[in-house]
Amino acid sequence: MTTNDFRHDIPILTEDHRIPSDTSGIELYVRNKRPASMNTFTNEKTIVMVHGATYPIGSLYDVELDGFTFLDYLASHGYDVYAVDVRGYGGSTRPPEMEQSEARRNAG
Repeated sequence: MTTNDFRHDIPILTEDHRIPSDTSGIELYVRNKRPASMNTFTNEKTIVMVHGATYPIGSLYDVELDGFTFLDYLASHGYDVYAVDVRGYGGSTRPPEMEQSEARRNAG
């Protein structure tokens, strides 16, 4: 992936969503990027990216370097890309257990 490979001529559509998880009260943050002109969606052109613990999607897949992000790069090559923050990270809801742990660290 280089700056020369990025398709600057392809307008990118960005949508942010919050979807319910399988745990009541917990929502997951999902960012979708795709070519603005995309109107046909196939398995072959769909990518779902999920980060590991500690780092949210914004600091892994959607941080801008040389004028574009990795999500932008994939979208500029015709992919419908979804990036998901796992519960407790980035834009997703923090479970009560995580809030309690942080409160204990701050009190000590």
